[in-house]
Amino acid sequence: MILLEINNRIIEDTLRAKFMGGKFESVDITVADFDGVQFHISNPDGEKSKLRLSISMKFYSDLQKYGADELLKKVYGSFMTTPEEAYDVSLLVDLEQLPSDEKEKEELIQKFALLKRNCFASVFEKYFDYQQAGSGGKTHAVINYREDESMYVQATDDRVTVVFSTVFKDDDDVIIGKVFMQEFKEGRRASQTAPQVIFSHKEPPLELQGTGAKTGDNIGYITFVNQYPFIFLGGEERGMEILTAMEKNSCVSSTIDTATEGYKLSSRPVQNRSGKMFIDTEVKPQAGDTIMDLGCGTGELSAHLAQLVGPSGKVLGVDPDKERLELAKQSYSDIKNLSFAEGSAANFPGMGSECYDIIFSNYVLQWIPNKSNAFRNMYASLKPTGHAKLAAQYVSYLFPFMTSAFEELNPENAEHLLGMFNFEARSTIEQYCFAAGFGIVKSYDIQSAQFVFESIEALLKWLWSTTHGSFDPTLVTEDRLQNYYPYSSRNGQPPFDFSVLEPRHTKPDARDGTIDLIHTFRNYLHYHIKCSKAYLHSRMRARTAEFIKVLNRAKPEPKATEKKTMKTVTGKTFARQ
Repeated sequence: MILLEINNRIIEDTLRAKFMGGKFESVDITVADFDGVQFHISNPDGEKSKLRLSISMKFYSDLQKYGADELLKKVYGSFMTTPEEAYDVSLLVDLEQLPSDEKEKEELIQKFALLKRNCFASVFEKYFDYQQAGSGGKTHAVINYREDESMYVQATDDRVTVVFSTVFKDDDDVIIGKVFMQEFKEGRRASQTAPQVIFSHKEPPLELQGTGAKTGDNIGYITFVNQYPFIFLGGEERGMEILTAMEKNSCVSSTIDTATEGYKLSSRPVQNRSGKMFIDTEVKPQAGDTIMDLGCGTGELSAHLAQLVGPSGKVLGVDPDKERLELAKQSYSDIKNLSFAEGSAANFPGMGSECYDIIFSNYVLQWIPNKSNAFRNMYASLKPTGHAKLAAQYVSYLFPFMTSAFEELNPENAEHLLGMFNFEARSTIEQYCFAAGFGIVKSYDIQSAQFVFESIEALLKWLWSTTHGSFDPTLVTEDRLQNYYPYSSRNGQPPFDFSVLEPRHTKPDARDGTIDLIHTFRNYLHYHIKCSKAYLHSRMRARTAEFIKVLNRAKPEPKATEKKTMKTVTGKTFARQ
């Protein structure tokens, strides 16, 4: 496998030969790079002791809007010179003034070879600063880095989003690109704290609404975020929707005596802000509907549903936790059309009887071990015109800040805590939906989540309650907290923000690595498509050659004619055909 690098290897090798050779020679080399970029290495005015490196980028004017000139001056200092004609940036080095230390020479070579990368870095640096300062807005940086292809960067208070558009030349490119992105998404599950990459075909993601981003069968968009949300829609009759949008949720510190009370207190903002939003905008229950709230917890959303369906409707809250059910019954005993019962996705009242207009569930999917069976049970319990509408925080993996909390704050219990959740790949969930009878599956990008905690005590109590008491706050020491604070965008200062793009990706000591990875990813996609097509064509040629050989071996051999030996009158022999 050939690894693409962030630096230009030809530039690096050429400069190394000139810096280390100790001999001044004329040079005039033009080098092409990805994105239509062109380098030129030359001796200005024919002076062999001086070396000039110039770069031409058709989109450099776009980068200048976001501080490219200022960043390059900061990185290259006195090496900056007046740009060569037809080029955008030029660096000049005097070979007679090179540092004597070999290590310093090598560092200078590497810095020059990163010229293209550093030009690109300006837009990322600026928007990372916006995010760190909390001054992000709705404006996008737009870099038209190729003909018909662009890069969009947006900063908000909780994340930086980078989107690349890419144009596929033909249907083969589309197929190879989609396979590559699917494998990438599946493979990155091993690193749950990495920013996620989302691939959308034909339509731009929601982040690009209002930007004039193109649509079409040959257009794809690659988005760097840390969550992939899903909406599954299905069924000509019975329908299934799984939603994952959340607004900002805050959990406040308070005295909590039991995990059940802690759950009720800590989850209430989540229920009120995101759960009710789902019900009002997506579920939209009608008066007279019969609804089951699967995994109702302490009953907040069940009560909201009961109010919406009115006296002619009915709502049943189902949960396997007896303590939570008891608290729900006590809290909402005055609502006449609301009842609660013990049960789960594997066994609930009315299962298989086609009695529900809506089966609703709020962030419960990750707790269900046998999702295939659960979807079948839901389908069999809906009326022919009914719908199941589920809200799921993460279909594919756990929130990174929770994973980090388990590993940093409760390492003794981390394996058990991580094993409590039952996540499966998107493709697997789709198969379950189809197998259960829900016939149409679509996915949409929707708003991601941010958690805000008023104090570290509030965070610890929330972790304790949401894991049914399995997370142990007594194991949390000051040293462990210091190791965990960097996962918060405020680095230990309340309130504690935990956003979908973790600050580790944009904070000063990590952003160089983030920029490097984003910078090379675009090239990998195009390179992968070209190499895959070349490989497929070479394999096809090899297979065709083998097939022709087989056909040739199967071709009937010409019949051998027997030669008859005869003699002349003089006694000489000859062969007669």
